[in-house]
Amino acid sequence: MVSTILVGLDTEDSDIDIVCSYNSQFIFFQDLQSLVEGFFDGICKQRNNYVLARFEYAEYLFEIFGTNQKVEAQMAFRHYQIMQRLSRIGGTNFQNTVKAIKKTGIKTEPAIALILQLEGNPYHSVLMLEQLNDEVVEELLLRSLKP
Repeated sequence: MVSTILVGLDTEDSDIDIVCSYNSQFIFFQDLQSLVEGFFDGICKQRNNYVLARFEYAEYLFEIFGTNQKVEAQMAFRHYQIMQRLSRIGGTNFQNTVKAIKKTGIKTEPAIALILQLEGNPYHSVLMLEQLNDEVVEELLLRSLKP
């Protein structure tokens, strides 16, 4: 699971994201389609290099993404690792700032890029944070979250 719910960056319309890796796209699609067809608004789509399913359960929207790429290499997993790290270092001040921006309609990665004043594509610029040590990330957060 790579949901913003798990790292305190969620809003009322956040979903639960699950990323998967498969060996056979056909088998993964068939299995996933069988799983989601019984849920409210359950859909499963197969594209050239990925499978995506969405469904509601227990008042939550779930999204399952699968590809043949290892989970650890997938952008969603890498973004989640960064969000987890930023939440740990930045604490509730960071989390509340992200949530406030998200409530205006901005997605999580662009909100983070806005807070940290990262340039370029926010999804790519957030990934650049992987290369920084915790001390540099903490300094970035302190400078960006000054009252």
